[in-house]
Amino acid sequence: AVVPRVGGFPEPLLAAYRARAAAGAAAAAGAGLGPSAWLRREPPADASAFGAIAAGLDLVVAVRLHGAVLGAAAGRRVLGFAYDPKVTGFLGDLGLPEQVLTLDAGRDEIEAAILRSLADERLEERVRSGVLGARARLRAGRSRSCERLDEASRGWAPTAPATGAALREPRGDRPA
Repeated sequence: AVVPRVGGFPEPLLAAYRARAAAGAAAAAGAGLGPSAWLRREPPADASAFGAIAAGLDLVVAVRLHGAVLGAAAGRRVLGFAYDPKVTGFLGDLGLPEQVLTLDAGRDEIEAAILRSLADERLEERVRSGVLGARARLRAGRSRSCERLDEASRGWAPTAPATGAALREPRGDRPA
């Protein structure tokens, strides 16, 4: 079957994504947090600009993973809607599983989560600690991966010395 593509994504996938994002926005609106209550700003040009905006916020409520990641990277309180398992996984990795709301969360649950997040004096500290812990785990994992690659590739000679991108097998290990 041929599936029409929109912006590089199959249309059914794009439609499903739009539906999930709309559900998150609808849940927020159901809690009285609709567009009229949102703080409106021009979209940030990059992650640094987002960080500058987030620095002045008390709470970042994210429907998508990027908002949760950038809010946490800015050291702000973060509350995420579980539109995708990535949001749940990310906040769980930071040690903040209670900061994830399901898409079917009702007005009372959303309002309670926002008020709890704003009242939690240690939440920013926990976010920052979670980010530092995640960075350390990533660095350790990267180091182990690099060590394993070094061990596995001993004796290989780069065929493209300028970039080191292409590797060839040592002559003795080439298949006949």
